[in-house]
Amino acid sequence: MKLQLEGISIEAISLAGFYTCIQFPEYKIAIDLGISPRSAINKGHVFFTHAHGDHIAGVVRHCSSREMLRLTPPTYVIGKEDIENFHEFMNATRKMCRSGMPYEAIGISPGDHIDVRRDLRVRSYRSIHRVPCQGYIVYELKQKLRKELVGLDRSELIARREAGEVLTEDVETPMVTYTGDTTIDLFLRESALQDVPVLITEVTFFDDSVSKESAKMRGHIHIDDIVDNLELFTQKAILFMHSSARFNPEQIIEICRQKLPAELFKRVHILPNNQALEGF
Repeated sequence: MKLQLEGISIEAISLAGFYTCIQFPEYKIAIDLGISPRSAINKGHVFFTHAHGDHIAGVVRHCSSREMLRLTPPTYVIGKEDIENFHEFMNATRKMCRSGMPYEAIGISPGDHIDVRRDLRVRSYRSIHRVPCQGYIVYELKQKLRKELVGLDRSELIARREAGEVLTEDVETPMVTYTGDTTIDLFLRESALQDVPVLITEVTFFDDSVSKESAKMRGHIHIDDIVDNLELFTQKAILFMHSSARFNPEQIIEICRQKLPAELFKRVHILPNNQALEGF
């Protein structure tokens, strides 16, 4: 599904337990490769939230396809707790494929960041799931004169620069965040999520067949968690994804329409969980 939310292009596909892949075409990055659509192959940076198969299994196709097409080796970003496991997995795949499959892998911890390019930064935070998991915030970067230097004469600034002083600093503007698999407790802890204009989050369960308590035990969010914490969902645009296959898209939309306040519902976009794998 292709969306345009607050000026940000998003391509996403997700079905809980089967596959998840989110792409930001303008930023040339992807988050998670539970499946690797053709459109994801040109994304040179891929950030993984966690190592469950429905979020990482497509990495083999992604890496081998980039090699076949003679694209630059991809950069994979994954939690430090899984970096060695990732290398072992990829090395075993190379042996089986009799292929080089070049790549770079970076292990990061919550709070770390990767500068994808001069004007783009991705920062991680700890999500709450059954295995180590992290979400990401994408920031646009601008260089601005340090606050304490504003108002100085141009001659003074030139003199300071010639003396080796750094005059500028990075100014981060949060653009979009994706939580990965998580529970509602993440939103109670990470206040930065309310400052991002576009929120992409999982909502896996929607009725009483799985209770809120059971959803939390599984490391997931129930729609009733949203209803009980409306003050945490002030973002301009919100994308619900990762829904369970037990619900069809029409059911999900109707449940959300009934349970969410109208003001919130109009800001919510729901990723269908029955998308055809077009362009796969």
